[in-house]
Amino acid sequence: NDEKISVQKEYHSFLNPLEEILFYQYIGLDNELAYIPFNEPIFDLYYIYGTLLLENDDFVKAEEYLLKALRINPVSSKTILSLADIYKSKTRTYNRFFLYNVDALKFAYKNEDIARAYRNFGFFYVEENQLDIAAVFYDFSLNFDFNRQAFRELEYLKSRGINTEIDRKDAENVIESKKIQVGVNPFILDTLRIICVDLEIRKYYRGALYFYRILYDLTKDNHILGK
Repeated sequence: NDEKISVQKEYHSFLNPLEEILFYQYIGLDNELAYIPFNEPIFDLYYIYGTLLLENDDFVKAEEYLLKALRINPVSSKTILSLADIYKSKTRTYNRFFLYNVDALKFAYKNEDIARAYRNFGFFYVEENQLDIAAVFYDFSLNFDFNRQAFRELEYLKSRGINTEIDRKDAENVIESKKIQVGVNPFILDTLRIICVDLEIRKYYRGALYFYRILYDLTKDNHILGK
């Protein structure tokens, strides 16, 4: 009469080992982990469908499918940023919008995602009528991505009499004062360095090159470029 104990599983999919490490560092498991095979791109299908719905202003359905994608990969910064766009569009209270951007910045390891989060903070402070603070975030975003939207917003703020030429250190102090992460999450940089060295020592050069490229994009370090 032995009874089999059913073990609840969490089904996740990560793009690379960095994302899996981020998941364990910041979120963790409540149940047993089950990997979704790479030949079953469920995350991609949910994410793409959710973003298509968002582009067509179907915010309710878009949120439903983007949340499905996020459950599969809870550290996907692009998914979190798409969810932030929903709350940017459909509500006049921006608490959820702000918090989504905080999370996206914590997990982001691509310059375009980091810049997008900072532009969103710029938008938030425009809505809060703190135009000088908004200028800091739009200007700081340009350190990661030369985006036309950021330039347009800075031109608008300049036309309102706001100083848009901000010293890097002053900008960092303002961002820190708002309890927002400055630049790349240091944990990501440290983890990338460990992964790169480990793969190189093991002579997994293709994998090492993949992560060295990510690390170089984030740091522009000439030593990494040499690697």
